[in-house]
Formats: sequence, C-alpha cells, structure tokens
Amino acid sequence: MSRKYLGPVQGGCERRYIPSDPYNLNAAVAHTTGRTQSMAETLLHIAYIKSASMVPPTARLSSTGAQFQDFRGGNGFVMAHRAIMAINLNGRNIATVPNQPSQARLREILKAPQARTDPLTPVANYADRLLEIAAEKPVLECYQRVFDAQKPGRPVEINLVVDETYKMIDILHGCYDQAAEKHSSNLKKRGFVEHKITDGPMRFDTFGPATGDVSRIIDDLTIDGPQSLLVQDRMEQTKIGLFKGNPTEFVYFPPDYLGVSRIVSSTSPPSTVNRDKIEEACEDLSAASQGSSTSVSSGPPSAQPTGEAGQSGSGESSG
Repeated sequence: MSRKYLGPVQGGCERRYIPSDPYNLNAAVAHTTGRTQSMAETLLHIAYIKSASMVPPTARLSSTGAQFQDFRGGNGFVMAHRAIMAINLNGRNIATVPNQPSQARLREILKAPQARTDPLTPVANYADRLLEIAAEKPVLECYQRVFDAQKPGRPVEINLVVDETYKMIDILHGCYDQAAEKHSSNLKKRGFVEHKITDGPMRFDTFGPATGDVSRIIDDLTIDGPQSLLVQDRMEQTKIGLFKGNPTEFVYFPPDYLGVSRIVSSTSPPSTVNRDKIEEACEDLSAASQGSSTSVSSGPPSAQPTGEAGQSGSGESSG
C-alpha cells in the first residue's frame, strides 16, 4: 500500500506545525477529541455506503493501517493519525468504493477522517499505538454491526448511528485502560520494578537495560495492530525518539497521556450523536454522489430516524 499525502483535509489541521511544548497534556485533549470525531464519521460513512447500495450487502469489513495522511512528520515529532485505523470493504479502502469520476468530492469526504493527523512527540505516539492495538478488534466489530444492520437502499438509520457511536466511545474508554496496562507490562520488560508508595499510586523505579529492550518493544508494536507503510514510517520515528528520549519521560508520560485521553473520550462526544448533524452529513454525502452511473445514479437515500427499516424510531439514544 503506497503512502498518500494529501495536504489539508476537511476537519483537519490547516497546516503542519511543531508542538510548542513536547510534553503538554493539552495535546492529548485535542488529539483525543479529534480521534472520537474522525472515527464516528467513519462509522456514519460505513452506514451511508451500505444505504446507498455501493457494495454487496454481504460485504465484510477489515482493518488496515492508514492509507492517507495530510502532512508529514518532522524532526522530533510525529504526525499521528487521529483515527486508530482505516477500514476496507471487501479488501478496498472505503474511500475508493465510489469510483465514478463524478464522485471525486465524495471520495475526498471519505478520505478526510482517515487522513487527519496532529503533531505528537514519539512517546505520545507510542501511547497512541498501544491504544490502536487494544482497540482495533472491538472497534472493527462495532463498524461491522453498523454495516450489517443498515438496510441497503434505505435511508441511513439515525438511531443505529447514534447508538453504535456511543457504544464505540465506551469501547475506546476501556481500551485506554488496556493500553495503560500494556505500558506497565512494557516497563517490566525494560527492567523496571513496580512498587507501592504508602497511601499513593503504584510507581516504577530501577531503570533496566534500555537500548535493546526499546527495540524489542517497538518491534512488538510494529507487528501488532493496524499495518501500512504510513504506520511503519510513524513507528520508525517513534523508535528513534524513544532511543533518544529521557527514560523518566518514557515511564510517566504515557499513562498520564492515556488517562487524560480516557477522560476526554467520555466528555467530548462527536457531532454525529446529534441527529441534525447526522442528517446534514447525509445530505452532503448524497449531494457528493449525484451524477454517479452506479446503482445509486438517482441519488442515494438520506437519513431517517429509524430503528428498523420501515418503522419510525421515536426513542432517543442514551448517553
């Protein structure tokens, strides 16, 4: 899979910039909010593609590493993708499913949430990778449920999108904890000893062999989780950063970063839990599809508040 750098995309950064403070946890706030938004948009896009009958109703989803990226990283920082993975439908990235010349804008809309990045330090990107590994399978299952439940040729089911978006947020919430646990395991591999401070949290000390263990840990992070050439580039930058980094930063920053991200993921819902925003997004997707010579040439359906096809959905999602 080739690397495709796009430049600014809808909903992303307007330009590449260097983090002003490498270990400012405010970066976690912005990046996590952007992650939830991007992944929720992809969930809606999956429902729309099925609604518009662009793929067979029995199509299967699979996860992959990033195929698109807005900006390249720089010296000492990584342009980290907000979305934890990209999605293929029957082996094709969802942005390539609409393949008519007249659907160029639709393809750009579908690429955007996959391509958005934020500048992060290698150690923060290391924490992000732990999340990607933990969340890949359960989030993919969530996306597949959306695809299976959406009826082809019917308007996007708003209740389905809202309910599954909240479920996805809950999944991510738990995966931040799993990522932090994986970090603790990695520290022990590097020779750290965990001990309990009186009336305080668990802490680590006794720094062990660094260089070889960092390489082994990065190898594990590269083998596990979503794969692509863009991911390989990002992990190579992360590896270099961890080799050069301060061991104390490697120990204490990742769990703090993941902890902040966990809180933010629960308190900053994406726009796609708002029914009006879903309808607006579906109208934009439909407009971008006009003129297609596929089975949706007359214009794909928009959204309707249904829980089951053909039935009016009056219940609001909890959350």
